Amino acid sequence: MYLSKVFIGFFSFLLAVQTLSAQAKREAGTFEATAIAGFNMAQIDGDQDAGFNKLGLNLGGRIGIGLSPKTEIAMELLFSQKGSQNRYVRGVPRNLQCTLNYIEIPLEFSFRDWEITNSETQEKYMRIYFSAGASYSRLVGGTLDISGVREDLSRFRTNEVMMMFSGSVFLTKNWGFNLRWSRSLTSITESGNNGGWGNAVNRMITIRALYKF
Repeated sequence: MYLSKVFIGFFSFLLAVQTLSAQAKREAGTFEATAIAGFNMAQIDGDQDAGFNKLGLNLGGRIGIGLSPKTEIAMELLFSQKGSQNRYVRGVPRNLQCTLNYIEIPLEFSFRDWEITNSETQEKYMRIYFSAGASYSRLVGGTLDISGVREDLSRFRTNEVMMMFSGSVFLTKNWGFNLRWSRSLTSITESGNNGGWGNAVNRMITIRALYKF
């Protein structure tokens, strides 16, 4: 029920930014709205296990403001699943499965280059984006299973700040792909109540499809 409300909120957000983007393009040509759909390959540094073995959703929208022909600042609103799990071994049950659901708000600065002009419509767009920034995340739920036992999420902090670096390639004016690396700047576990995980942090590689309105 909660996730359905989150997805309804995302679709409402996308509709709003698309409307604002269309209006802004008519007025100044500086706003761009983008729909985002992809997945995280995640791990938790400090959980006694290694490898980007946890797959999770990365869904939402983005609105960017062009500061110059080659620079942009953008904000996203995402539903992002992070966490950790053991590598799959056939016939061996996983002794760690952790899924952490976050509402995430990244803020990025982008440098864009390689201008393309559509030969039919004469529309111009930038093909390459290089971005860096930070995000604030709010933990809204999840599950933690250790050796087959369901545990609560009390060891995890509600708030998280991450740094991130990413690159995007647009194959057309509308469609593109994004690759992002991100890492927590502070521990995601409560001191004194971390279940032996120490100074644990989220680390992710994210692959996403982009549709620019």
